[in-house]
Amino acid sequence: MKTILFPTDFSASAENAFKYAINLCDKLKAKLILCNSFHIPAYASQTPIHGDVEEQLISIAEDDLLKMKTNLLVEHKDLNIECIV
Repeated sequence: MKTILFPTDFSASAENAFKYAINLCDKLKAKLILCNSFHIPAYASQTPIHGDVEEQLISIAEDDLLKMKTNLLVEHKDLNIECIV
């Protein structure tokens, strides 16, 4: 099976690369994996970071990837897409 991993930071540059990845998947009949990773902010203080910050960042990234997937499936219904955060 052919698989294309598309890492994104949701920037304008990533949007252009996303269009290229979609076309490539269509031509190769490949699976598309949308991926977003992020850096958990670290603060130089004595105050600990709440675990909620990490969960919120994950939730936001998952929502954004799901929106990308949903919009993409409107035009490319037969595309196999997976989202990873």
